[in-house]
Amino acid sequence: MYKLRGLRKKDILKISKWLNDSELINYLRAPFYFINLDVDYRWYVHYM
Repeated sequence: MYKLRGLRKKDILKISKWLNDSELINYLRAPFYFINLDVDYRWYVHYM
């Protein structure tokens, strides 16, 4: 069983690592775009 929770600021490091893993993105059959960690943090602040 899995439980979902809200996004937390500390999650950004792991999410950024996943988004910048070209092999993972390839498995998802999505285009790969490098995203800077600073951009991820700004997205999080805007999102929240």
